[in-house]
Amino acid sequence: MGCVGRRRLPSWHGAQLDGVALGRGVRLGSDGTPVFLTHGGSNGYWFATIRVYPKQDTVILMVTNFGNATAEKSISTLATDSLNT
Repeated sequence: MGCVGRRRLPSWHGAQLDGVALGRGVRLGSDGTPVFLTHGGSNGYWFATIRVYPKQDTVILMVTNFGNATAEKSISTLATDSLNT
């Protein structure tokens, strides 16, 4: 991700910087910079999410063929665990 992309990361979500809206979200660190940006959702059959970790230059894309709360929780755990290994 080039430096132009990095400058845009904090404003990617718009006015609400620490939360979720329309499937998009930003997790801010204690210093106010983005830890990760996320976008995800389900059509009831599939669940997909993408996370962008700007400081690690890492993108994680996950898709599953079951779209419920269990899928969302599982994918969130998997994304967190895979970054910590």
